[in-house]
Formats: sequence, C-alpha cells, structure tokens
Amino acid sequence: MFSGEISVVACLLLGLGWLAFLAFMLLWACRYHLHMLQQNSYVNKEYWAWLKKQSIWLRAFVALALLIRAFFPGLDWIDLTSCVLFFLLCFAWLPLRRKAAKKPLAFTKRMKRLFACTGALLLLYSLPGLLFFPLQNSVHMLLLAAAFPWAFVLLANSLMKPVEKQINMGFFRSAQSKLRSMPGLTTVGVTGSYGKTSVKMILGAILGEKFETLITPHSYNTPMGVSLTVNNHLRPITEVFVCEMGARHREDIAEMCDLAQPDIAVLTAIGEQHLETFGSQENIIAAKFDIIRALPADGKAVVNGDNPLITANLGEFSCPILRYGLDPSNDYWADQISFDKHGSSFVVHAEGEEWPMRTALLGRHNVCNILGGIAVARLLGMEMKQISRGLSRIPSIEHRLQLMNAGIYTVIDDAFNSNPAGAEAALEVLSSFEGGRKIIITPGMVELGERQEQLNREFGSKLPAVCDLIILVGKKHSRPIYEGAEAAGCRDGQLLVAADLDEARKMLAELVRKDDVVLFENDLPDTYNE
Repeated sequence: MFSGEISVVACLLLGLGWLAFLAFMLLWACRYHLHMLQQNSYVNKEYWAWLKKQSIWLRAFVALALLIRAFFPGLDWIDLTSCVLFFLLCFAWLPLRRKAAKKPLAFTKRMKRLFACTGALLLLYSLPGLLFFPLQNSVHMLLLAAAFPWAFVLLANSLMKPVEKQINMGFFRSAQSKLRSMPGLTTVGVTGSYGKTSVKMILGAILGEKFETLITPHSYNTPMGVSLTVNNHLRPITEVFVCEMGARHREDIAEMCDLAQPDIAVLTAIGEQHLETFGSQENIIAAKFDIIRALPADGKAVVNGDNPLITANLGEFSCPILRYGLDPSNDYWADQISFDKHGSSFVVHAEGEEWPMRTALLGRHNVCNILGGIAVARLLGMEMKQISRGLSRIPSIEHRLQLMNAGIYTVIDDAFNSNPAGAEAALEVLSSFEGGRKIIITPGMVELGERQEQLNREFGSKLPAVCDLIILVGKKHSRPIYEGAEAAGCRDGQLLVAADLDEARKMLAELVRKDDVVLFENDLPDTYNE
C-alpha cells in the first residue's frame, strides 16, 4: 500500500512537472517566437528568413543528439553527460538573456488565437510521449520541444492562416460595403516608398480646416488596419477619407485600392525601401503605380515630380496629374527654404502666384510633402488662407525629424524607418543648426536588398563632414557605415560603436555638452537585435 501511495505521488509530481513544462514553453519560449512572428507581419517566409540568422543549425544538431539519446540508448558515443551539455546549449537560445523589447508583444485577438493554437500543438505533441513512452524517452521529447519552439509557432501560424483569412475578409467586406454606401465621400489614397505617413498627417491637418476629415491612424496602412478604421471610425458626416496604403509585396496596393477605391491618388516617392520583400525595383514601381491604375474615370493623381522613377513612368496614364516638388518645373514648387529650432519657412509657387508658409516640420523632404498636401487641398477647392492656417497647426510628426528639448541639448528624433533620401534630408537639417556640436546616433538602414551595404557605406561617407561625433549602433549592422566614414577621413575620437541603443545612450550621456544637437537616425526593430 505504501508503495502504491508513492507511485500515486510520483505520477502526480510527474504530471505537475509536465504541465509546468508546457506552461514554460508557451509563456516563455514560444512567446518570444510568437513576438518575432508578429514583428515579421505574421508571414512565415519572412519569419523563416529571420530564423535562419539565429543559428538554427546548431539547434538542429542538438535536436539530433536528443533523438539519438532518446531512442537509441545503447549507443555509448553519446552519454548522459554530453546530452545534458547539448541541452544547456539548446536553452542558450531561449529568451532568458534577451533584453526588453523595443516594441512589446501586442496581445491582439489574432495573437490570442495563435497562443491557443500553439498551446494545443504542444499538448498534442507531448501527451502521447507522457502516456505511452518510457520516462526517459518522454523527457527527451520534451527537451526536443524546447530546442524547437519556433517549429510549433510556424505550424500554428500555418494552421491558423485560413481562419485568419476568413476573419479578415469579413472585416474587409464590411468596410468595403460601408465605403460604397457613402457616394458623397471623397477618398484620397496615399502611397509611396517613403513620405506617405507624413503626407497623410499633413493632409489631415490641412483638410480639417474645411472638411470633416478621417485619416487612418498611426501605421494602420494594411487592409486590416484600413478595414478597422472604416468600420470603427467612418461616420455619415465624414466628407474626406485619407487612406495611407503601405506595401511590402507586389499585389498589396491593388488589394488596398480594391478596398478603398480612391478618387484622388497621391504618390509620394519610389525608392529602394523593402527591396527584400518586393524582390526588384521593377516590382516596387509596378506596385506603387497600381494606385493610379485604380482611379475612376474622373479620378486625379498628385505625384512627386522630383522623383525620377515616378516621372519616367507616367506615360501610360491619361488622367489629370499634378506634379509637386522643389524643382520649378513642377505645378507646385517651393524655394527660399530655411530651418531653425522652431521649424521651417519657405515660399510656395503655384497657379502663377506665390505664398510664404511656415510649419513646425523640419527638412526639405517635408517641404516637398507639404506641397503634395497643398496640391490635394487645392483640388478639393480650399483657399490658400485655409491651407496656411492648417499648416501652422501641424505638430511635429513622431519619430520623423521631431524636434525635442532634452535639457542642455536638442534632439532631432528621426528614428522611424530610415531610407536613403530621408537620411540625407536629416543630415541637411542637422547641418543647418548653429551653436554646439552635431552628433548622430544611428544603426543604419535595412530592407534595402542587395544594395544595402553599398547605400549604408555611402551614408557613412557623408557623416564626417557634418557630424562632430558619430555613434554607430550594432557592430554587425553598422559595419558598412563605419567603413564609409573611415574612408571619408574621420578624426580621432569622432567615430564610436555601441553594442546597442542603451549603450549608445550611455555614451551620449558621458559626452554630450551644452547646446549640442543630437540626431537619432533610425531605430531597428527587435528582429535585428545582434
């Protein structure tokens, strides 16, 4: 009887240990990988590309050792000691040592469903081993699961894909129907490799002076984000809907246009952003121009006339097209541009007249973005006085050359998704400030495909002429910038490298002086942690 009681206790402890392991896997190991999946837009292909950079082949070696030890115990070339060592190596990949994420895991309804599916897969995987295999084999099967938490995440995401597609299509059709039920609504679609969020915010401020205006909030520039905006915020009194359209793949803009059906299309720029996911420059060009192809017969386009990839591909379109930019050949252009700690001032030329303007936004590229907003406003019948009033009320756009007072020094926060044109504009703004030293903190640019190293090297070559102090973030990512800056002739002590942003901030705290101006150029997401 005593032996039976011990057996019951042992089984109870084993069961509790098994449940604890599952909880650990789901809430700790798989949680991290679900977070990285979310940061890769729930796309298995992109998540797998990230995984391949995380030394998964060593994990595979660990898994093979665990399997051999579990099911071929007679082989003496791998004993329990070596198995434990492999197990410890395996757990080195679990996020026990990882820092707090810059962008925390968002427990959306989709993520909750993924959590439930991943937990169910873990249960299905481990329960047969616990019930039908010897204890030693069961333990090794659990250790194998610990070596491969991402496998459960990949499988769960694949299984949930048709479910999520049906859910998303429900929101999509509901938003589509709601938009079609408002024939008096004017929809302005905004897309481009960069500048689209800024133009959207500018349009919201300008058009709000005359019209009841709705803009897609934050980075809600996907079909799901736009659907949620329309379903939750579009009202019968809304007169203008400004819809930002993001894209990472060839068909994304066409899908967005099928939803929003813009009356006015704004194309802000075509560049080398997201080359990794588009595959080629030709795919980027074709995708961006889908917004003009989707216009109705009476639709109008407003495009950045300074962008050569846009102007070179306008020939196929017969709709009215307004061009804006800094070049005098455009329909809307600007000169006499200057910057200070309060923002930018410039003169707008259009329709045979000129108007002085002032805004809190910084950078020539933002002046260009404003011109696009002005062109749309004029198409909708707004007067220049209304436009000027709207411009004066535009606050700095978060993380896009946002001017901030940091006590004894000034910060220019340009940490959002840097690109070659934006980085160059940020350097120009930094160079225009007078007084203290000019400091840049940057990890460089990403998602630029095969040209990424070259473009970062070119960026680095421009830094020594503008910056008194250069702090690069991430030794691997920033290597091309380092090489470019070195080749351009850095002075002793001018170029420093930090392991991460926290270390860069500590360096800054020790080195910054009164009246210095500090530019934060880009901040890479957690998937780029070294």
